[in-house]
Amino acid sequence: MMIRQSLHFTNFIDGHPLTEVDQERDLGVIVSNDLKPSKHVAEITKKANQRLGMIRRCFTNHSRSVTSPIYKAIVRPILETSSSVWNPWLQKDINELEKVQRRCTRLCTDPLQLEPLSLRRRKRDLAEVYKRVNGQDGQTLCQDSDQAKFLQQESAEQLEPST
Repeated sequence: MMIRQSLHFTNFIDGHPLTEVDQERDLGVIVSNDLKPSKHVAEITKKANQRLGMIRRCFTNHSRSVTSPIYKAIVRPILETSSSVWNPWLQKDINELEKVQRRCTRLCTDPLQLEPLSLRRRKRDLAEVYKRVNGQDGQTLCQDSDQAKFLQQESAEQLEPST
C-alpha cells in the first residue's frame, strides 16, 4: 500500500521544459537539490587542502610567524567565503572544515593558536544579525524597539562563553 506518491513536476518556460539538475554553482557556492552543503564543503576542503600542500612544498620554514599569516591569507578565505549562505549544520561537514585547520596546526612547528572555524562563523552571523536589528546596513529587521533590545540581549548571550 502506497501512502504518498512521489511528486514529480516538469517546469516550463515559454513552452520549453526545464531540465532537472542535481546541483548548480551560483556565485561560487554549490547548491544541491537537497539543499545540504555537503558537496560544497567537499569541494572547498579539497581546494584548501591543495593550498596547504602547496604551502608545505614551497616554504621550508614552518614556524608560527610564517605559517599563521600564510594560512590566514591563502587558506582560510577559501573556507569562509560566502559561509553565511552555506553554513553547515551537519556534524560531518563541520568536522571536514575543522580537519583542514587541524592539518595546518600539525604543519606548523610551533603551537599555533587558531579559533575554531565554527566559532568564527557564529560570530560573523551574530554580527550580521546585529547590523540588521540596528539598521546599520540600510535595512531593519524589526521596527519595535523592545524587540530590538530583546534580539540584542539574545546575541550578547550567544557570544558569552558557556561554563
